[in-house]
Amino acid sequence: MALDPGHNGQSISVFDKITGVEMRDYPNGAEDADVFAVATTAKRALERAGYTVVLLKKNTSESVTYRQRVDRAERAEADIGISIHTSPGEHSVFDQRLGGYREGTGADGQTLRVTFKNADLARKSGRLSSKFATARSQVEGRQVNVVQNNFGGRAPLWAGDLPMISLISQKVPWVYSEFGTVDGGGGSNPIGPTGRSLYARSIVAATKAAVPNTCE
Repeated sequence: MALDPGHNGQSISVFDKITGVEMRDYPNGAEDADVFAVATTAKRALERAGYTVVLLKKNTSESVTYRQRVDRAERAEADIGISIHTSPGEHSVFDQRLGGYREGTGADGQTLRVTFKNADLARKSGRLSSKFATARSQVEGRQVNVVQNNFGGRAPLWAGDLPMISLISQKVPWVYSEFGTVDGGGGSNPIGPTGRSLYARSIVAATKAAVPNTCE
């Protein structure tokens, strides 16, 4: 499986050669270190439980495009990709929804709309995301739902309703996880040691629920 700590050490903007979408990403303050710490903690716990886990970033300062992340997950033959993010007041999961899209100005200066059309992968992501959200709800003691994202009004990011990494991945089913603390932690605001611990435990339990390991 592949754990994907969100954001990059430096701002990047690269057009994907396969889909044509603009892969724009950036540092986001405390979130960078928070999600990397959560991912590495979850990785160790899952490996102790017998899972094979690859991190899609080497460290917090590494800058990796969405295509590079997907390529790393595919090379590892991951059966699930899990993007780990934080955002104030957010406790949601986004699936690879059929018909999800992003739209913006392509490399040729023309408007481009790219839509997710892989029905089989959408079904797999939907099933995994539902199990993931249910397990997160139990660990975090609050309702975590599978919802549709909205990137409208966030220029220069392309408009649409599907995370770029979910749109690009065509072989690995993707689950995109957002977490915020009750006191407003998330994104550029630190979630703190307690938040990191809770989120890591939540990711571990949710991953086990979504992709059971028969070795346990």
